[in-house]
Amino acid sequence: MKTAGLLMIMLSGVYLCSQRLKAIGKKLSVARGLCALLRYTKGQIERYSMPCGEILRRCPREILSLCGYERDLPPKDFSELYCSLKIADEKADRIFLDFARDIGSSYRSEQVRRCEEFLELMNERERDISSRQALEKKLTVTLSASAVLALLILAT
Repeated sequence: MKTAGLLMIMLSGVYLCSQRLKAIGKKLSVARGLCALLRYTKGQIERYSMPCGEILRRCPREILSLCGYERDLPPKDFSELYCSLKIADEKADRIFLDFARDIGSSYRSEQVRRCEEFLELMNERERDISSRQALEKKLTVTLSASAVLALLILAT
């Protein structure tokens, strides 16, 4: 009975750690997808002066999927895209919300400049999440191993 309880505690700890790492990985994936979307948008505005609706209509499905967009039809505008995404990282969410509100409301050169600004902010956020992921991974592995050792010591 004691062994089963210890095993259950160890397995729940491993499960919680894996879920935590999965959540951080999802945040990182979405941040990278948003960076790709911002780069794509900037390129389309810079080269073709394309309106936002057309940019999203032509946007590769892979980029939208990386952002977490799961619908079949492309969004009509960036506000609709923002509303359909579930961005878990609060800072990345705020950056993309500001971008969605701002894009399409000025001249081409200003939009390109704003895309660059938002892209730099999102790249910085992606680097922060990436470094945090590495630290959390080390911490999670260390804590899990320590907990297993502590339970083994208590069991004997």
